[in-house]
Amino acid sequence: MAEILSDDTETQLNQLISGVEAKNGTEIAVVTVPETDLSESPKAFTTALFNHWGIGKQGQNNGILFLVSQSEHRVEIETGYGVAKILPDAEVAKIIDTQIIPQFKQGNFDAGTLAGTQSLIAVLQGGDTGIFWVIYTIVGGFGLALVMVIGKYLRRLRPVATQLPKRSLSQSSTYQKFGSKAPSF
Repeated sequence: MAEILSDDTETQLNQLISGVEAKNGTEIAVVTVPETDLSESPKAFTTALFNHWGIGKQGQNNGILFLVSQSEHRVEIETGYGVAKILPDAEVAKIIDTQIIPQFKQGNFDAGTLAGTQSLIAVLQGGDTGIFWVIYTIVGGFGLALVMVIGKYLRRLRPVATQLPKRSLSQSSTYQKFGSKAPSF
């Protein structure tokens, strides 16, 4: 371990992680290392560690590994398939970019790690994911566009109906009752 987190931060992290596991069963591991295996990329190392430790409940695959590699200045968050629907890669990247990296750049590993973990937990517990609103906006935009296209099409049909000639009663008298012989042309 890289020993970059204070004892107080480790205690807070353990409380947060225990709380989310008790609430919804998600297992989270926060790991700090001096460096990852030099034969692998930090991402590959994180995935291998995630799988080796078996983070997440068996059958649910609901684990998260939050890894900080000190010498490589890298943060990796690996999620199991069971939480990927709730916590997609785009949301993880947003948390890394907005909550973790700014604190780490200032040398505040405690605050960055806590903020990142709290953000992950907030999303897992139903907090605003941000991505929901993106999807909602896109779907709503397509719906609005569809309504506008249909409205425009219907407006084009209306003038055609009003241009049809009107028939007077005297013109419609050429129609016969059912069963009567129609006049020949």
